[in-house]
Amino acid sequence: MLAKQYKIEFLNYWVTESRFKFIPEKNLNPVQVKSIPINIDFDILKAKGQKKFKIVLMVETDQEKEYPYNFHVRSESIFHLLDRIDSEEENNLMLRVALPQAISYTRVYISNNSAYSPLKRYMLPIIDLNNLIEQKVKSFLENISVKNKTRRRKLKIK
Repeated sequence: MLAKQYKIEFLNYWVTESRFKFIPEKNLNPVQVKSIPINIDFDILKAKGQKKFKIVLMVETDQEKEYPYNFHVRSESIFHLLDRIDSEEENNLMLRVALPQAISYTRVYISNNSAYSPLKRYMLPIIDLNNLIEQKVKSFLENISVKNKTRRRKLKIK
């Protein structure tokens, strides 16, 4: 079968921040390692009218708690849109194609780093992308609401 290429090209990936801490325990159950809660956040940076864009991705464990693996990884991925496309298709490519690619590269990075620990290699679980995007949209809308309330307060003070 001939593979059809999306109208997007992956250009580069790099890690801008990385911290790993391994805490071996005597009676570590493999289920404990698989059930580590993971926080993921991302930003998509694209100038209007440009075909290149960047995904800034942060993947980390809860830094307040100690798990067998504690880590924080911040990465950047660069992509290029190949053709002229409408904004709906552009958003779809950024969220449904480019974002999973960035997560996948970070998954490999975390796996490779954990391979050097006294514990077994850690594999980032498969992410519910729909839920992640819903949480991001909700967070974005809440931030806009807070900023608008702050602006209103400032106007009342003057």
